[in-house]
Amino acid sequence: MCNLNLDKNLVEQIQEALHAAFIAANTAEKVEIMAGDGKHFSVTIASEKFRGLGLVAQHKLVLKELQTFLDAGTLHAVKIKTLAL
Repeated sequence: MCNLNLDKNLVEQIQEALHAAFIAANTAEKVEIMAGDGKHFSVTIASEKFRGLGLVAQHKLVLKELQTFLDAGTLHAVKIKTLAL
């Protein structure tokens, strides 16, 4: 999980946290974030780390990485789409 940095934009912080957790160097894996109203986001993550996992397990992994943001109240809701590569 990451520590919140008030100097960085929330989208950048979420992007960095998810990228660090799910994206390996030199792969086709990706993280896309769509900002809603500032506290509601939509994320799409394509990663090999989801291979062999069910959808609920994949989403739990993502939520684990976003827990710091949820606990701090900077992220209220997130729509998650995961793709196993």
